[in-house]
Amino acid sequence: MKAIKIIDGDLYCGIENAIIYENNTFIELRGNYKNSFELGKVKPITQIIESHYYSLDTTIEEINDKYKIIAGETSYGGRGFVAVLYKESKKYKWILSWDSMNNPISITLNEGIINLKTDLNFPNEVCFIIPIEEPEKFKIEETTNHRTTYPTQ
Repeated sequence: MKAIKIIDGDLYCGIENAIIYENNTFIELRGNYKNSFELGKVKPITQIIESHYYSLDTTIEEINDKYKIIAGETSYGGRGFVAVLYKESKKYKWILSWDSMNNPISITLNEGIINLKTDLNFPNEVCFIIPIEEPEKFKIEETTNHRTTYPTQ
């Protein structure tokens, strides 16, 4: 995956506010969960400027028989990420990095769906529900008003 570097065991990513796929394509995420957000079109990763790489600091993980799911914050602060790796090969299936995903506090994986809770809207939680096989179909729920937000296409 072109957008990922591992240096001395630390993970770095070169594209922000996007879903980055193992086939070296990505979808840009525009906006935020509170107002509205949309997904861009799938684009190939052609070039990444070296100075644009930022660290992904894992704070929580979940493992099943096929995948390892990691989540955490980035070195930019105020931005979070979730990533799916193949358990055996340790290769990345996809990474979702976004301003609206700060400070993950719990993660579960059930029947191919990732449920990632963050304290982005503390004291309330913001929950990202992400299908492993189609992360671009994720939705967001808030615990306070039970509002569900979907991306516009």
